[in-house]
Formats: sequence, structure tokens, C-alpha cells
Amino acid sequence: MPEGFSYTTETTVNLTVEQEFMGILYNTQMDINTLMQLNVQGIDADNNYMLSASYKRMDIRVSSLLINMQVNTESIIPGDSLSSILRSLKGKEFKVILSGKGEFLNIIGLDEMISETILTGNENDIEKIEFCRNLIQTLGKEALLDNYRSISTLYPDIPVKEQDQWKTALNIIKSGIPMEINSSVRLKEITRDIAVLFSEGRIKTLNEKILNNQENKPTPVYYLIGNEISENKIDRKTGLLLESIASQNITGTIKTPATEENAEEMVIPFKIISRISMASAPEQVR
Repeated sequence: MPEGFSYTTETTVNLTVEQEFMGILYNTQMDINTLMQLNVQGIDADNNYMLSASYKRMDIRVSSLLINMQVNTESIIPGDSLSSILRSLKGKEFKVILSGKGEFLNIIGLDEMISETILTGNENDIEKIEFCRNLIQTLGKEALLDNYRSISTLYPDIPVKEQDQWKTALNIIKSGIPMEINSSVRLKEITRDIAVLFSEGRIKTLNEKILNNQENKPTPVYYLIGNEISENKIDRKTGLLLESIASQNITGTIKTPATEENAEEMVIPFKIISRISMASAPEQVR
């Protein structure tokens, strides 16, 4: 991508989390749609791309037994204060460092931009503090990095031809749970303009990471496994991800530690179903 190159990326996330607690099934549905603009500002000495980025549109919907919320930057409903806050984030820039291989190496200033915009003058407003925390988890640095990591790891380290296959491994955080994906990737199709990669992977939880991060504290133990299928269409000239669809299905149980003396551990059935689609396009030069 040359300096001055500008493009947009639209991302849609559909996430369903089901868990059963004391015979009651709790179902949480989350739908997120965002449109982000990115501009190549330059290339550093390590051939990494330095980009400026900003959100142009955001739509978040969450529904469960305990909450039913929709916030949208395009909402003009009177009294919709949370949508108004979300709208104030539009166009505010943060930085992205992208490797020549297409890996998102770092995102700088995004979480800080969200916090400063929402909490300025509202540091004691509990509703805004909670909204800020949830927004960072949903649209902040780690959420974006997780979305893009799963794509960039598909690229091979050696030259390949059509129908060649290779293996990849990736650690992710899904619904706050550390997981590992081991995938088999195939170069499904390649032309002068595009390459299409197809991936099938197995997912398992990483309890060791949880135990290492929270020593001497009772922590849940996860017994979750699943699979992921994805297909990605890449522009060979720019490396731009033109289209991507990834579906995940994860099931198992969570063993929660006893919180009181002589209390029994609880085993909670748990399921995650997710679908992430992304599409990028160069901005038309006026």
C-alpha cells in the first residue's frame, strides 16, 4: 500500500453465549457492526505501515434476561444519551501499526480516546463508567487485535501454490476466556488479482494461562472445545482483506470454585456461537 492510500473496513460480529445456572438457561446475544477508515501515513525502517484510523459508524445491540440495549452512532432518538456518547467518538483518530505481512502489530491511543471522550467531566457517573468499560471490551484495542490476529496468521511463511496446505496456531481471548486455535489452511484459489484462503481449526481453552495470571485466587476451570471455519479473499496487489467470514462453535462446561467453606463446586454448561465478517475497499479518490 503506498503512502496516502486510504481504505474502509466494515466488520460485523454476531455472538451468542449460552450458560445454564441452577436449571435456568441464560442466553446473551450481541450484534456489532462498525465501519472504520484507515489511511497509510508512512512506512518505517522495518517496513511496517503506520496508519491513522477512526470509526465512521458503530452499532451495538445486546439482549439477555438482564439487559436489552441498542446504541447507534446514527440514532437521532431524543433522550438516547448513550448513542449520543457513541456518536462523539466518530472521526476521532488513533494509530495502527501494520506489518508488511498484514499483521496488526499494535493499536495506539484507542482505549485512551474512548476513556477521555466518555469520562471527561463524568468520572463519578457510574452509568458512563460502566458504558466506557464495556465499550473498550467491545471496540477497544484488544477486541480489534483479536479480530485481525485470526486473519493475519493465515498467511504462510514460505511460497505456496494453489491447493497447498499449511498449519497455524493462535492464542485468542473469547468472552474473556483464553483459548488456542490450531488450524489447517489451504490456498483454495489464486489469480492475478486475488488469493482465497480456506481454514479449518480446532479450539480449546488454556486454563494454564488463567492460573498463571491469577495466582492464589480461586478461578474457574474451563473445559471447552470447538471448531472454526473461515474463508478469506485477499487483494494480491495491496494485501487488503477484501472479504472474510469466520464461524466458531464452542461448547463444554465451566467448573466454578466454591466461594464458601463446605460449599460444592458448580459445573455450568456453556456454549459460544460466533460469526465474524469483514470487508475492505479502497476509498474512491474524488
